[in-house]
Amino acid sequence: MPKYLLFILVFFVSKISNCQVDTVFVLKKVLEDSQTMIDAFQAKDIDTFMDFIHPKIIELYGSRENFKYEMTKDLPLEIIETKLSFPKTLLVNEYNYQCVLEQKQTIKVDLQKMYTISSLVGISYDKGKTWYFIGVSKNSFEQLKNTFPELDNRLNIMRQTAPILID
Repeated sequence: MPKYLLFILVFFVSKISNCQVDTVFVLKKVLEDSQTMIDAFQAKDIDTFMDFIHPKIIELYGSRENFKYEMTKDLPLEIIETKLSFPKTLLVNEYNYQCVLEQKQTIKVDLQKMYTISSLVGISYDKGKTWYFIGVSKNSFEQLKNTFPELDNRLNIMRQTAPILID
């Protein structure tokens, strides 16, 4: 009988260990995908950038072409750098994985440098293999929930801060 108990204990410990390894892998993948999205935007590779934008956002613009047009308009600012934090939490349910990354963006408007901090929500519908992102900007959680009802109420989402001058 003790051999069976030992086998069962080893089996459960290995399953728990695999879950932890999977969580680390998934969180690394979301950070990698979010950085790829940011790099694509910085390089003005809007097609790659759109691959990571949540499909509902593209739908709000009517089509990929409309979204691309809006993203290629000249903006009165220059994005100097975007830094992302490692997600602190991964929320898992039977339909998707969700997490929040903190995003610090340094921009230049005219001759002024400033930065903002906000949340970037990541959602995967295929167990962390593919990630889509939602920039929170000035939206409240309730506003986001209207468009994305699948957002978990436990997500710690922060609205974008007011710009903070650097120079």
